[in-house]
Amino acid sequence: MKKTVFAVVAICTLILGGVFVIGFLQKQLKESITVTQPTNNTQSNTTPNNITQNTNQAVTVYTMAEIAKHASENNCWLLINDKVYDVTKFITVHPGGVSQIIPYCGKEATKAFETQGGRNRTHSPTADEMLKDYYIGDVSQ
Repeated sequence: MKKTVFAVVAICTLILGGVFVIGFLQKQLKESITVTQPTNNTQSNTTPNNITQNTNQAVTVYTMAEIAKHASENNCWLLINDKVYDVTKFITVHPGGVSQIIPYCGKEATKAFETQGGRNRTHSPTADEMLKDYYIGDVSQ
């Protein structure tokens, strides 16, 4: 009798665990598809350096005064091509070093980004792609 009860409990536990895992995976897949596959009514904004932002969600708009409040290594927003990026988590791993980004925190940084801080070199396509991960909104005009 004890073996039967144990077997039933074990089977129920496995079934419930399986349902939970499948539900979790379906949710993750759905979120992934939503982010990576735009719908028919999705618009894209392409900036001069070909950075494309998915705008199928509401966009937060910031003033320059709000952006200017984020001007330190521990809280760094950049304005690049009228797009606002929170690069705080990226600063310490920036290949060019922290010192290349800090002067532009809380400021317009388009020219700096497009010329690698005035070195007349463009960032790589990988850098353009990475920048998208830090997008938080647009600047008010």
